[in-house]
Amino acid sequence: MMNVYFLVEGKTEKYVYPQWIEGLIPEMLEIKNPKDVNINNFYIFSSMGFPKIHDDFRNTIKEKIIDKYDLIVVILDSDCRPVEEREEEVYKICVEENFDLSKVRVIVQDVCFETWCLGHTNIVKRNPQSKKLKAYLDHYDVTSLDPELMRAPDNIKEVTAQYHGKYLKEVFRERNEGLRYNKGKQAAQHINFKYYEQIKKRNETTNHLNSFSKLVSLFDSLKMNLSSSDNLISHKIKV
Repeated sequence: MMNVYFLVEGKTEKYVYPQWIEGLIPEMLEIKNPKDVNINNFYIFSSMGFPKIHDDFRNTIKEKIIDKYDLIVVILDSDCRPVEEREEEVYKICVEENFDLSKVRVIVQDVCFETWCLGHTNIVKRNPQSKKLKAYLDHYDVTSLDPELMRAPDNIKEVTAQYHGKYLKEVFRERNEGLRYNKGKQAAQHINFKYYEQIKKRNETTNHLNSFSKLVSLFDSLKMNLSSSDNLISHKIKV
């Protein structure tokens, strides 16, 4: 049995991650209310930003219902800060609240969720017609360079995370297939399980998107735990 509570920073992840989990771990069922947790369930709560996610995490681990969950997964953006620093901020809260560190996993999206999405090489047109996309590719070609290392140009006012988001939006627009990337529920129409597999492939065949590999490892661990539990139950029934 494995019940997992996901706490995510962005409003897009709340809709995308369930599709990825369904594709990878169909045994786990999403619940819409954390109190409905039973067997092999997961619940996702969106904090809608930083630093609010810290407050939400602190409040979550104080709730009695969290005792029914085997794992709490906190997923947040690095926003160009060191990944280890963002991880440590979450673990510090655990120490302050005397919460079991073994029940917590922290996944830092470096720089942000859209950064990972730029790792889907095949969705980026090599010879775009859009001047905007050409400018993005001239500044930093995400098809050959690690998206996590891309920073916004010095001559614009946008922070890097915003720049990555607009880059991705232009990639979708250039596809000219009615695709639009907007944060939130609409993004989940396109950032589906097949999209996840493309990002994973990029990560496995290059040394790019290092922070994404931590998400892959988490999913692999959950699959293994569920498989072990099922095998144990089957063995007991046979005996």
